[in-house]
Amino acid sequence: MSIDERTAARIDDYLNDKLSKSERKKFESELKSNPELADELKIQENLLQIIGERGITTSRSSFSKEAIDEVAGFLSGDEMTRIRKDIEEINDRYNGKTSKTRTLFYQITGIAASVLILLSLGLTLLLNKNGDLYSQYKDKYQPISMVERSETESALSIVEKNFNEKQFAKVISITSASGDLKFKYPVMLLYQGIAYRELGEYPNALESFSEFGLISDLDTNLMYWHQGLVYLKADDLEKARETFSKIDQNGSFKGEADVKEILDSLK
Repeated sequence: MSIDERTAARIDDYLNDKLSKSERKKFESELKSNPELADELKIQENLLQIIGERGITTSRSSFSKEAIDEVAGFLSGDEMTRIRKDIEEINDRYNGKTSKTRTLFYQITGIAASVLILLSLGLTLLLNKNGDLYSQYKDKYQPISMVERSETESALSIVEKNFNEKQFAKVISITSASGDLKFKYPVMLLYQGIAYRELGEYPNALESFSEFGLISDLDTNLMYWHQGLVYLKADDLEKARETFSKIDQNGSFKGEADVKEILDSLK
């Protein structure tokens, strides 16, 4: 079956719910009587399925040369290998019927779809790069353990226990109800801020860290570290750079090398 531009457009409109009720009914009637048209529809559905499964998006319309160069680097990665295999399977089904003549337009449509998948996946990976950066560092340089320092306050023990078990909602519940205890043990605010950050409550996380800074002049670099991670997770790269740059890099923070790597990655 030779698919012309009009038929290809109708398939696209059908898949994107752009047909009127009467047009859709007519098209579905044709599908029942025309197996080859139904086959073409299935091919397009398969392409859309791959796009959906991979979470591919092309919502970003402009990229710097550096971004494009990084996308090129992704093309040789494992994820690209997997997506290429998916495309090859679709291509085999698409062009494997030697008895059918494909119009130049529709062949180009198939090629363009494959290129779109490859390029979009690269851009998606690029946009997720900062999330990967956050995942790489989020568990480093946790607050000091008050329990290990022989503090006997039960609330601290419970906070640490729940924090270590990643029960972040419980951490927030306890620290929020601790009142003046946080002034005696400011480290509770660090636990609270990290818990808020892990739950995606970024304003509350930043407020907790700021409150820590007002109460204590100890572990300031650690506070900036975790503040920076909030901005990194929230994809506010300018604020992330600004915050990580505040960390004193004269040897007073054991994560100095990591700070440098993060700042280099955010250039």
